[in-house]
Amino acid sequence: MIDKTEELMFKKIMEEIEQEFSGAKAIEYTKGVWNNDRWFTFPKILAGAQYCVDVMRGNGLTAVELIKQPADGETLFGNWMSPLAWDVVEATLEIVEPKEHAQVLANRQEMPCAVVMWSAPTPKEGVEAEVLPLEQGTLEEVEKLDVAGKMLLTDKQPRSIKVAAAQNGAAGIISFYLTHPDDLPDATMWINGWSDLPGGWMLTKKDTHLVGFSIPPAKGRMLRDIIKNSSKLIVRAKVVSRFYDGILPGATGIIEGTNGHEEVMVLGHNGEQGANDNASGCGAMLEIGRCLNHLINSGKLPRPKRSIRILMCAECYGTLGYVTANMERMKNTVACVNLDTVAGAPYAIDAPLQFVPNPHSNMSYTDVLAEKILEAASSKNHNFVYRTLKNFSMIDNLMADPMVGSPAHSFYEIGKYWHTSADAPEILDENTIKSSGLLAATYLYFIANAGYKEAQWLAHEVAAKGKGRITDEVQAQITRLFTTDISSDESLSKLKIEGKKRINYLLERQIEAVHSVKRLLSEAEISQISDALDELSEQLNQTAIDETHRFEFALDEYAKTHNLTLREIKEESTETERKAAQMIPKRKFIGTVTYDDLPDELRLKKSSPRWWGELGCALYWCDGKRNLLEIMNLVNLELGNLNADLVSEFEFLAEHGYVSF
Repeated sequence: MIDKTEELMFKKIMEEIEQEFSGAKAIEYTKGVWNNDRWFTFPKILAGAQYCVDVMRGNGLTAVELIKQPADGETLFGNWMSPLAWDVVEATLEIVEPKEHAQVLANRQEMPCAVVMWSAPTPKEGVEAEVLPLEQGTLEEVEKLDVAGKMLLTDKQPRSIKVAAAQNGAAGIISFYLTHPDDLPDATMWINGWSDLPGGWMLTKKDTHLVGFSIPPAKGRMLRDIIKNSSKLIVRAKVVSRFYDGILPGATGIIEGTNGHEEVMVLGHNGEQGANDNASGCGAMLEIGRCLNHLINSGKLPRPKRSIRILMCAECYGTLGYVTANMERMKNTVACVNLDTVAGAPYAIDAPLQFVPNPHSNMSYTDVLAEKILEAASSKNHNFVYRTLKNFSMIDNLMADPMVGSPAHSFYEIGKYWHTSADAPEILDENTIKSSGLLAATYLYFIANAGYKEAQWLAHEVAAKGKGRITDEVQAQITRLFTTDISSDESLSKLKIEGKKRINYLLERQIEAVHSVKRLLSEAEISQISDALDELSEQLNQTAIDETHRFEFALDEYAKTHNLTLREIKEESTETERKAAQMIPKRKFIGTVTYDDLPDELRLKKSSPRWWGELGCALYWCDGKRNLLEIMNLVNLELGNLNADLVSEFEFLAEHGYVSF
């Protein structure tokens, strides 16, 4: 439970928001978005974005805009290639033979996600094909079998076999893949990507076209039984779809601040079929806009210094498109928060709310502030369960990329209903979406109106948290010491070196976070607060010194009782490390690398590292000043390990123009 004295800095803000924010209205807005986006065609996504524009205008927000980014399958947003626009008006799948089993297996009008997103069209009259069940559902199995003219039946993720199926002449794929098939046997998985690229996502002009259907696990098992007991199973598939150059739509609007140029931002993605993922994030943001605008206009909260921006756009692609088109605006965006999926009651969906902190390459006071407000919101709703992730992972918090420079957090839930037809309004919970809205609105308004006093408080909070993190790290190292069978002088000495590296690394990161409060201040105020920040930094340094002494004392104790000797170890560089020390990479794009734009002979063999990981972490540390050996050491310290051959990875990146040396 949060200490009430710690809540004082944002207590009045939170109390006013709690009185005004309506979970029922947020659910109403969520349903308005979902009624369009659940069809996940580009015309319907556009209608959903227009709905958000209309709501924001109706609630008095200003600078409201319908965003229209290219959906042409070739424009790059950072290194993410825009999707090709797609529409489908009809999709059905039915059993033709054996006649005694004749029935409709899938109908797009009754179940939107019965058809794979970006499914190719069939001939106008449809196509009849024999169903071939796959045992492993692997690329190797497809290559081995005669799949020409057949519909492939699989309970594995169909994207992994899509290219092989298309290249070998399959009529299409029938998937009964589901992440939780035993819990939801009658639910249908939303297959939301049809890319050829390993680790790819949305379909581009580079990708092959193939018919795809998704059916519930219960129906898939039924088909397997029919095939087992009959000589042949024939289905008729009909898909009326089209690919075209279109627009990737979004919506934005602001609550105006008094200083005219700085902003804080709340963002989330649109265009997905689920009520929780994605419509709940949009619904919560629309209610945040209404709630804060009403509180400000009624005088219950003063108009903040900074404007508060709401942004809805396609996940990652749209966000990257917005950021790259508005880099000047982003320079004045002091903080961002991403509401992804925020309305499923954690106990009902079997998943807590996940809180994603900043990457270590862009440490900020916002980590401490966000978690403190999250803790306060959770104390008001004991069913609002959350978990803080250890490491950053990139979704629509990509503004935290140091090349953009805005601290950014994400809040999301996965749960058993994720990306299935069961992610419908029935699973939405008013109390959960209110708690999510309360924490985000409090965070936004607090930063929007923060000045010198708030910066002082935050600096002390960050320093206090930083001291605790250093102390906790040393205790973890000491626990490791006494719970690991360390039986040689070398092993003990290496533990000392590793532990001290970790302490110094954390010290640097915490000092960076303390000084990040300057982002809230004018030049004159920065001069005024500098001595205090230096003093807090020195206190952190003293904590590191004291805790290092404690660590060394524990090592000495252990050495005496185990008859070991701590000694200096000369760390000899490997050939790879010497090579890395000569390489100073500079990144040419924001966000992660995807390889979407590589030639087919390369991109089909190299998995896309779009979702962060070691390479993404390394790229975030690239500033054109650090050499690759320094970056490798930083990745190792941030993630706790480094398994990738980053020298080879960066040589590949340089060869194909993603970085320069």
